[in-house]
Amino acid sequence: GLDNRNEIAFSGVFGELRYLLLDRGLSSPLAVTLSVEPEWHRRDETGGARVENYGLETKINADLELLKNRAYLGFNLLYEPETTRTDMGGWSNESKLGVSTALAYRVTPEVTVGAETWYLRHYDGAGFNMFTGDAVFVGPTLYVRLARKLFMTAAWNVQVAGREFT
Repeated sequence: GLDNRNEIAFSGVFGELRYLLLDRGLSSPLAVTLSVEPEWHRRDETGGARVENYGLETKINADLELLKNRAYLGFNLLYEPETTRTDMGGWSNESKLGVSTALAYRVTPEVTVGAETWYLRHYDGAGFNMFTGDAVFVGPTLYVRLARKLFMTAAWNVQVAGREFT
């Protein structure tokens, strides 16, 4: 049901700001970070249509060191409101609420592997006005330190449950 498009177009911009609320150290194996990611798009991410889209992904990330420099348990809370104006001129609001957990193990000083599970809920309206669906995703994660100040992260998630409500 998507239009057939063949074009190159600038989609938008985003940034990410992080603040370390609680640092893991000698007194605590827990670290907590607040993350805010404002974004603007001029193209729909699914169909490529011209839109005016603003979003603000906000996360609280927490991780607990289970084994010193080896094993970690992570938790994330997510809230993301969005507003979009289509080429027809109307505005629509939506929001996403999510929670995740992950377990990771450092196999070498440079490589950490793990698995994560995400549960996401979607709503029409920025304030959880009308529930429209949910989904559960699971998959592996990978972190590789390439140099002292250079690293790569990767994740692959597959939807295993959930559905759209209309």
